[in-house]
Amino acid sequence: MDARDLLRVFYPAMRRADVKRFRFHDLRHTFATRLVQAGADIYTVQKLGRWKIISMVMRYAHHYPESLRAGIEILDRVPGGIRAC
Repeated sequence: MDARDLLRVFYPAMRRADVKRFRFHDLRHTFATRLVQAGADIYTVQKLGRWKIISMVMRYAHHYPESLRAGIEILDRVPGGIRAC
């Protein structure tokens, strides 16, 4: 699909829906955030979104506190608990 064709449909639809201050580019934030929140790793999000560096992915992918729970649950499964190094 040609990007210009997509934008020819996108912007008129936004006007008809009376959506203000929203650009097609804003969808990259939603794309990255939803992938991360669904459990995709940052490397996968980087490749799918075609970002060159991880730090750019981090700007786009917004975490929410609940998304950190899986990391804590991994620590709970460590035999013998967590010890200081």
